[in-house]
Amino acid sequence: MSNNGNTKKRRVEGGGARVSIDGAGSGGESISSGSAELIAMKSTIDELVQQNRTQNENMASMLQLMKRMQGEMKGMRGEITQLEEKCDNMESSLLFSSANHRISIENKLGKMEANIMEKIDYHEILLQNQQWKYSAEELSDEYWDNNANPYTAKGFLTEIKKCTEEMRYGTGDTGIVSLNAHLPYDEEFLPHWKEFANALQQYRYYLERAEGNGSQSVLLL
Repeated sequence: MSNNGNTKKRRVEGGGARVSIDGAGSGGESISSGSAELIAMKSTIDELVQQNRTQNENMASMLQLMKRMQGEMKGMRGEITQLEEKCDNMESSLLFSSANHRISIENKLGKMEANIMEKIDYHEILLQNQQWKYSAEELSDEYWDNNANPYTAKGFLTEIKKCTEEMRYGTGDTGIVSLNAHLPYDEEFLPHWKEFANALQQYRYYLERAEGNGSQSVLLL
């Protein structure tokens, strides 16, 4: 029997449970299902919040680490810059020192070469002098007849010849020429003085060049 097109429902009571004729469950079961879903959603949200918190903490740690690394890199850049400056200074110093050392060596070698050449020149002169002979003539008989002290003149002639030959042959003491010339002037001694002066000029050249301007002494007594 219809009632305005609506279906009548019969309810059967038994055992304290209610079941609708159309098969739908009671309202208690729907509430339990909704609560479980809410609990699951809350758990998921809590997990997401925890993950987000963990990610934030990890990012903060990474930021601190990056800042520390930046500071260390900045310090390393400063040390590298200082090392580069020191290397540049050392390179400049080494180049300057090397240049000065090279110039000094070149100067010393130049002087040594010049001295060697001068010594070679002088020794060539000495070799040529091996053929040299003392050419001053003996004093005349007139001089010996009129000389009040012939022994003094003979001693002087022997000494001036000896000094002249030593300078020519390079056999005397280096830088020292000693001659006792305590005699009155006489023209007959001029040839001997010329031989002595020529040998002395050559000997002076040797002292100035070959011996590097060493000490020189000429004693005329």
